[in-house]
Amino acid sequence: MNNTLDSAEALIQLQATVNTRIMELSGLLSKRPEIRSAVRMCEVRRYQNKTIFEVCVDVETIWDMAVSFWLEVGCENKRWYVAASINRAAREGQYVLEEYQESSVTDLAQLEAAMIRASDWLLSRGKEFNFNEK
Repeated sequence: MNNTLDSAEALIQLQATVNTRIMELSGLLSKRPEIRSAVRMCEVRRYQNKTIFEVCVDVETIWDMAVSFWLEVGCENKRWYVAASINRAAREGQYVLEEYQESSVTDLAQLEAAMIRASDWLLSRGKEFNFNEK
């Protein structure tokens, strides 16, 4: 296999790894008594002239509060970025409750580390998140 194919395969494996972590988060959240529903989403799509990989878990609480645990990876200006946040939906739109510091990296090894750290953060926050206080 050549280097390009190796890199492509590594990127797909990384997406699968992060998606598996988000599946774990969805399962964890859906078992919490205050959660009515937890829906996981995973997409790769074009958005505003860039391609992004996006995963999230949208939850609805028994108090009708909608919260999204979200992670996005994209590439701009020859740099990868990794962003993650926890957002609450309101009539006016969404607002950020908590945000993971965005990473900006230039190679696949750095991207892997950044994506794992961001997904670890979401999983950790999902375990501890207090929906009553938001």
